[in-house]
Amino acid sequence: MYDPCGDDVDDLEDDLEVDLEDDLEDDDGVGEENSSQKPSRGPSLLPRLIQSRSEGRCIFVDYNVYGQPTGIGRVDMSSMLGSTVRRLVSILCNCWKEVPAAKKREIWEIMNKTFELDPNHKTKMLSHAAARFRNWKTYLTNNWVLKGIKERPDEFPPRKPKGYEKLIPDEDWKKFVESRISEEWLALRKKMQDVRAMNKYNHKLGRGGYVRAEAELEKQLGHQLNGFDRADLWSRARTDNKGELSEDAKEIKQKIDHYRELQEKGEWEPQGSEDVLTKALGTPEERGRVRGVGFGVTPTQFWNTPRPRSSKGKEKQILTSDVEQRFCEQEERIRKQEELVREQQDQIRKQQELFRQQQEAFHREQELFRRQQEELMRKMFQEQYSWRGSCGAPSGSNSGE
Repeated sequence: MYDPCGDDVDDLEDDLEVDLEDDLEDDDGVGEENSSQKPSRGPSLLPRLIQSRSEGRCIFVDYNVYGQPTGIGRVDMSSMLGSTVRRLVSILCNCWKEVPAAKKREIWEIMNKTFELDPNHKTKMLSHAAARFRNWKTYLTNNWVLKGIKERPDEFPPRKPKGYEKLIPDEDWKKFVESRISEEWLALRKKMQDVRAMNKYNHKLGRGGYVRAEAELEKQLGHQLNGFDRADLWSRARTDNKGELSEDAKEIKQKIDHYRELQEKGEWEPQGSEDVLTKALGTPEERGRVRGVGFGVTPTQFWNTPRPRSSKGKEKQILTSDVEQRFCEQEERIRKQEELVREQQDQIRKQQELFRQQQEAFHREQELFRRQQEELMRKMFQEQYSWRGSCGAPSGSNSGE
């Protein structure tokens, strides 16, 4: 049975900046025989990165103030992380929580040996790995399972992606395909697609994501962005190649301009997360994320972390681990408390089931005792009636006297 804890059902977050097609270095087709599709190139072997690692040379990765990787090293790291996850993690894991801890450590060790990583960002690195894992299974589902069955209905299971024939065991692939065409999973997929369709403000970022958009906007403005400017970044992310916004996004842009005008006049002042973008969108920030700045940035980081005011070329400040660690510890405590509540609820359900069984057993014993009593009374009545009948019968021994 499909476990919905795997949130890879076409529900990629608006801020997720991973272009899966680039990350996989695959085209969109399901096979080379279909002339209408481009032939699949297969997975990238990343020989340059592997050679650097074997020679003990780590690739430098720069970070912005929010702990997001930047620069050329970010692109290499994204490709390496996706490739590593696809090689090490079984597609039969319903969600990232099911991935063994040993596999997660191995992923981190491989990345840490290949790149100069900040050890304080291990948690974020694994969060990015979880996103790659979800994207990978979504890609397999859309482009190789559903599309493969549609184009070649007589072939089951459909073909695996080129280059992954040996990497994905046949039995695992068959089970994965069966899980993705089950009525339960398809119903869940439809539900999540309907939810995703409700998002009227889809961004138009490519693989560079918000990090690249931020760099381009900073270059255009001539200074580093701050919390006030995330509204500009949000708008830029929803601008197409022609420089146009959708009608829904235009409406939000007008509200952004309105609240900025109020702020300039002193008629309104932003308070923490209640800033220009939040007011324009009309909904508060969700727990654990910040809209318009990219994947992995938390509210604690964004609104409590001072931005550096250095000029171009000066190294950017890297977020220390203290605040992030406290936030992670708090989340861990909350997770453990939730697990404890679930365990207590399970225990209560078990006790209720046991009590119900005991009640049923008691009722059965009562019914059996009642029947035994009725049977005993019936026999006693029969014996008493038989005895009275034998005592009242006339004697024939003195009839002739």
